[in-house]
Amino acid sequence: MEIMSSLLLIFFASAIVVYALLTEGLDWIGRAEIIEKRWPFLWAVMNKRPTRLVLLATAVVMLAHVMGEIRVGAEVPAVKLVPPKVPEINPNVKIITLESRPPHRCWLSNYVGMPNSTIKGAVTASAAILHCNYKIESPFKVIVEFDRDFLLGGLILPDGGIMTGVSQMKQDKIYIGQVRSPPLLSDELVVITVYGATDQYPKPLRASISALK
Repeated sequence: MEIMSSLLLIFFASAIVVYALLTEGLDWIGRAEIIEKRWPFLWAVMNKRPTRLVLLATAVVMLAHVMGEIRVGAEVPAVKLVPPKVPEINPNVKIITLESRPPHRCWLSNYVGMPNSTIKGAVTASAAILHCNYKIESPFKVIVEFDRDFLLGGLILPDGGIMTGVSQMKQDKIYIGQVRSPPLLSDELVVITVYGATDQYPKPLRASISALK
């Protein structure tokens, strides 16, 4: 309905403008006398200049009104951006951080040197050095297998302080040692010293450390 109303306003306004221009044109080209003789009524209307000005003003107002409505309808609607709500932290929620722990592992290395002169029959000396990446509770047991026969030496914990309840024994080429205290902490060293009766160094092949239950 609004479209029809706008079209009618445009039509009537345009008709008035055409009429005003047409009558002004006829007046300008000197045909007023012909119109006066042939169409006296039309001449009477055309001869009233104030009437023509009023009609022109009315047409201009009508056109301005229509153009204003068109411009309002063509405006892009305003877009309102609503910022997202800031998340709230519940003070009653407890956050638990799970630490990723590496798997339990132990490492074995070897060090060779000259024997202590007080060890009877010793020609060579060899040290098996062990450490683990986790704590081993006391009492614990150390087992080291060598590639050849050996003479018993000693067991020490360089980082562990005073040891109690230390015992050692051998079964063929296997060394077995026990420590009552202290526990072996993560990355602390265990050093097993053995001696060879020949010029060949006893070499550790494999080893294990475990808590005694």
